[in-house]
Amino acid sequence: MSSVWKLRSIRSRLTVWYALLFLVAMLLLGAGVAWRIEQQLRDDVDVRLQSTAQAMREQVEMAFIEGRPTIFLPSDAFTFPSQLVQVMTTTGQIRFSSENLGNRTLPFDPEELARGGRYNDTVTVDGVTIRVHFEPIRVNDQLLGWVVAGQPMIQLVETLEDLQRTFIVAAVFGSVLAALGGWFIARRAFRPVDEMTSTARRIASAAEDALPLETRLAAPQTGDEIARLGETFNSLLDRLQDALELQRRFVADASHELRTPLTAVQGNVDLLERQMERRGAESPETTETIGELRRESQRMTRLVTDLLTLARLESGGAAPVDLAAAPLMPAVRNAVRTASAMHPETPFGIDVEAPVTIQTDQGRLEQVLVILLDNAALHSSAGMPVSVRVLASNETAEIAVVDKGAGIPAADIPHIFERFYRADTARGPQRGGSGLGLPIAQAIVRAHGGTIEVASVEGEGTTMTVRLPIVTHPASGQPKD
Repeated sequence: MSSVWKLRSIRSRLTVWYALLFLVAMLLLGAGVAWRIEQQLRDDVDVRLQSTAQAMREQVEMAFIEGRPTIFLPSDAFTFPSQLVQVMTTTGQIRFSSENLGNRTLPFDPEELARGGRYNDTVTVDGVTIRVHFEPIRVNDQLLGWVVAGQPMIQLVETLEDLQRTFIVAAVFGSVLAALGGWFIARRAFRPVDEMTSTARRIASAAEDALPLETRLAAPQTGDEIARLGETFNSLLDRLQDALELQRRFVADASHELRTPLTAVQGNVDLLERQMERRGAESPETTETIGELRRESQRMTRLVTDLLTLARLESGGAAPVDLAAAPLMPAVRNAVRTASAMHPETPFGIDVEAPVTIQTDQGRLEQVLVILLDNAALHSSAGMPVSVRVLASNETAEIAVVDKGAGIPAADIPHIFERFYRADTARGPQRGGSGLGLPIAQAIVRAHGGTIEVASVEGEGTTMTVRLPIVTHPASGQPKD
């Protein structure tokens, strides 16, 4: 099963959407949380820097008022383990630097200094991002210089990176869990749909599976969309069953009712022919007309009989298949003898005789084989052989009717078991075909629990293969003769 097909299912698409939505939601949440934490940490840094700068400014101003040369304090006067502090004049001359600054200086913006107010900024020293706070030093409203407090943002950046990695990992694992959970939930939610689909497919192929049309979908009693879908489909099946039953009854009743007038027509044709003979009023035209009436009445009788047989087989009514264990070869030989009488110009033969016992209605099975042999002879030139090949495996008996005729066009093969369908459009009713023989054969074979298949190549011939289950001996496990 290809991945393309899997993504076509609603369950797979919902699972993918669950995972994608969860991943996007987690990433957006992580971005929002990281932004908020960054703002809060930056505000905390700013508050600490302002507090440090103000404390330093107060000491410098107090020393200046007392006449002490604070601005020329030695470099080791203050030590700040995590913060960087420098004192500078209005002209930018550094008067004091904390030991952790070394020979480095904290850069400043001359335009901001010119405004004379405190402000925060972010600068870079030796490739390290540092958050700084500028605090003006004033005595008697005179600006004497600036206290600059800074703190590297390495810890903040690392914290944010750790947070981002945590959210990414959580988003990936969460998406996997969401996909698994979504698949499980979707599977449970769509399990009734799968069951209804399976049942609907079996109903659609009821001929192969012998599933009665009375079967209905097991719609869940939840009142949701799936339940309404099942109820609607069951209602459709009810109407379809009624229509098919009506059609079958019509075909069976019409066929049954037509048999009586057709029998009367044939009897009247025979009576008319005898009366013409007694009166001596025969003529070539009269004889030809009566013959045509007889042929057409016989053809209509066969057609009505075939319709009645097919209707009864499909409905399981008045003409059931009576299965019993019986050897296969007598039915094959009887069918070959019947076909030889119908087509004396066609040589029929049995290539292999395999002694095998099957569950069968011998009369019906002979009818199937006669249909296949007759069909093969009609589509073969005079003198072309038609053979019956019988093979047996451990569980299946295979009967193949092989001819070397014109073959069946590939476009016609899927339709040859449809009612009234003729693959050979050049063959008219005068050759005896009603288009019902193969549908009848298929219905009988399915009633036996078997299958019928066709393989044909134009210009080379056709092989019709019937496969039926074998009856095995209870003791030895071998087919009984």
